[in-house]
Amino acid sequence: MRPIIRFTCLLTLLLAAVAGCSDDPVVPPAGDQTGVRVELEPGGADFTIELESVTNGEDPVRGPFFLRGYDLRYDDVSGALTVDLTITNNSPATLNDPVRITFSRLVPEGTIILNSPDDSGRFTFEFANDDLWWTPGEESLPLTVMFKADPGVSVGFNAHISVGQVHEEGMISGFVWHDKDKDGIRDDDEPGIPEIMIDFDDGTDREILRRAITDQRGYFVYRHLEAGAYEARVLDPPRDLSSTTPLNMFVLLSQNPGGGVGSFTEANFGFVRDHIGLPGPKLVVGGDHLDRFVGYRGESVMELSVSPGDSLNFRWEAVADRGLEIRAYRWGWDVVDPQDPDDAGWNGAPGLGSEHMMASWERPLEPGARHRLVIQCWDTEEHLTRVIIEILVEDN
Repeated sequence: MRPIIRFTCLLTLLLAAVAGCSDDPVVPPAGDQTGVRVELEPGGADFTIELESVTNGEDPVRGPFFLRGYDLRYDDVSGALTVDLTITNNSPATLNDPVRITFSRLVPEGTIILNSPDDSGRFTFEFANDDLWWTPGEESLPLTVMFKADPGVSVGFNAHISVGQVHEEGMISGFVWHDKDKDGIRDDDEPGIPEIMIDFDDGTDREILRRAITDQRGYFVYRHLEAGAYEARVLDPPRDLSSTTPLNMFVLLSQNPGGGVGSFTEANFGFVRDHIGLPGPKLVVGGDHLDRFVGYRGESVMELSVSPGDSLNFRWEAVADRGLEIRAYRWGWDVVDPQDPDDAGWNGAPGLGSEHMMASWERPLEPGARHRLVIQCWDTEEHLTRVIIEILVEDN
């Protein structure tokens, strides 16, 4: 029957395994009051350490998790105390790979790990189901660790378990802000601008990888990036904003020596307002192929690429300035001249209807064809906001 040791420390554990028949116990490092000491005999003795939590680089992840040791033995050829380790997720949560154990301290002094992949003392657990998820009840494949030691000498270590460490994944973040002094430098007293759309691509073929919208602080972030070149750019800023910095920025994320990817946190874009308090409704459009697009007073245009087999569905909502209301909406497919109220593409006469309007295009989309969706609204002071979505159907 293997011993089970319940361990409450988040990051550090100390396990001492006795090779041979030494009677000298391993002494924990000075000041270390969080260790767990297990004495085992080689030749197949097993142990289990129960961890209440592990770390994901930002916050603790509640467990329990079981670190198990199998087949403790001394390898005469390599002169190493060897053990096979597995880790089991006994929590209700599904977690991200990678799952790693990092050995941070070894005793006695001079003890080394012979088979560390990059001499960092860090190992990554592998799983039979390589789906990048660590699901409840899933146990890793055995991981062999070899501690260089003389026969009969005890070995102890400090280590920590981590899952999906955010700080080892590439990240690009920044702010869109009111550059009140127009110097292109973000100062502490300059507020952010919310609801600005930022497109993001790989910097080479300009294929959009994802899209972000700034929060109430003007902040946006892209996570989980590989090393390489990327471009972040502001998409269709409101007409009453003038930029004080370029509208795009290229970023190179480098590979760290430890295997992770660096982060860049200064993808900032500055603006000043040309017309403070310019009134007009805000028109927010979304759909199956469009996360969110915001149009302001006047006319805003965006391009959208779709596949021939796609069905198009769009939904929108207008928000009026304080003290005003939305008076009417109008929309249409393939409107040739949005300025012409009698254009054949309009879908009926202007009307209020629901504030959550919806349009669907279920006709066949011919490869290479172009279509246009026009949505517009008025407030009670006749301020007009129009959004034009130019739709390009990709070639087969």
